[in-house]
Amino acid sequence: MLIDEHNIPSPDIVELPYHALIGFVAQNQGVSYLPSIMVEKINYKSVVFLPLQGTPLKREMYLYANDENTLKKLKRQFNY
Repeated sequence: MLIDEHNIPSPDIVELPYHALIGFVAQNQGVSYLPSIMVEKINYKSVVFLPLQGTPLKREMYLYANDENTLKKLKRQFNY
């Protein structure tokens, strides 16, 4: 890990909603990574967004429904 290579103590991990994370970073309370879909729609004072290149990061998406009938219909629409 990069922090281990530079003898930096591991920071506390805080989980927040995306909009709260950006405010947290703007107040110099930490750093975060965000999905591109969030960053493309936000311009936040004093926060610099740097795209990560060549990373193995990916996002797995899941489909949820409140009942089996709705889920079956959605599955057909998504050709699942």
